[in-house]
Amino acid sequence: MIIAVGDPSIEWERFGPQADSKKIVLIEGGVERVVGITTEEIKVVEVNGQPALQRTQAAESGSLGNRVATTVVLRSTFEPISHHDEHAGATISLHYSGLTISGTRESPDGKAEPFHTTLDRPVFDAQSVEMILRVLPLGQGYVAKLPVYHARLGQVMWVTLRVNGNEEVAAGGGRIADAWIVETEWGHVPSSVGRVTYWIGEKTPELLKQSSVLPSGAVLQFVR
Repeated sequence: MIIAVGDPSIEWERFGPQADSKKIVLIEGGVERVVGITTEEIKVVEVNGQPALQRTQAAESGSLGNRVATTVVLRSTFEPISHHDEHAGATISLHYSGLTISGTRESPDGKAEPFHTTLDRPVFDAQSVEMILRVLPLGQGYVAKLPVYHARLGQVMWVTLRVNGNEEVAAGGGRIADAWIVETEWGHVPSSVGRVTYWIGEKTPELLKQSSVLPSGAVLQFVR
């Protein structure tokens, strides 16, 4: 199944404001270390008279570096409007307009490079995938694909997602919740980006946990 921008089978507008925080855990050689914290804030804003969702993700980590990424999408369709990402001294800012993406990439030394891309089909912004997972009708065996533009890699790719079972995970505040295990593959890209597993709450579609394997073989997780 292919999920398109504004797919009428998806209840996009049921996704509302929310906030969350998670520990950043690095697992190396079987040893777990908390190396930082990540926060997420999603709020409803207005863009050109239309309701939109603004998602801001921030990570603070002495060993992995700090990062702040803000993405804005139309609430009714998840059509992307803008994306801004600051990490390790580099900044990416882009704006979506129909099938056109334009923006600037600035390196840590301050050199700014404008770019302009014309797409052959509507795409989601890659930073909104973690919101999209929370509106999909997940269930055992569910499989879907969606096209996204990855700002950091500067390319369009297909994200394939599969629900591979469910299990109980920590939900914060001493809670335990049942979650769908959603495995994603992000096109043909390095392992640090290419495979990510998410745990999405069954009763309440929360993003409860996230895990990926780094090129070094270490496992990076965001957990409550």
